[in-house]
Amino acid sequence: MMATFKANRGNLMQHWTLCELLGVLKQQFPGKHLGYFDAYAMAPFSQPPQDSNPTRREFDNARRRLLRPGRSTVYEQAWGRLSRFNGLPYPSSVVFVTDLWNGPLSMSLCEICPERAKELRGWLGGLNYPNLRSCSVHSCDWRNVRGFPPADVLLVQFDPN
Repeated sequence: MMATFKANRGNLMQHWTLCELLGVLKQQFPGKHLGYFDAYAMAPFSQPPQDSNPTRREFDNARRRLLRPGRSTVYEQAWGRLSRFNGLPYPSSVVFVTDLWNGPLSMSLCEICPERAKELRGWLGGLNYPNLRSCSVHSCDWRNVRGFPPADVLLVQFDPN
């Protein structure tokens, strides 16, 4: 069964900001080795829950814009490229990072849910990213992980909640 996510403003805010930040980092540090640490990595792809959420309307409106020609933001372009069916299943932060960063990359991903951690490992096993220097998936609370991935530039992400 595929993981679910809230499909709300928080997802839009988190990933739009992440994509813009990656663009800035690529300009400021071209070709540099990025270290990405995600404290709440989540499954690589998720579906929205079946229940109706009042803030889901904003998410669905943004998702419908992917169908229109002329997507202008890096986030919308990446989202449309990464999702097969009109923006779903929805990509997680690590999927956006591997899509948008084209230089050397090392990652340390924390996911406390064993099923999601297993999904992450499976997805990473099939990932075709020639510049991936190292990657570890930790099935534990991020506070139990020592150190960050080796890199010239370090990006640390925590869930906005």
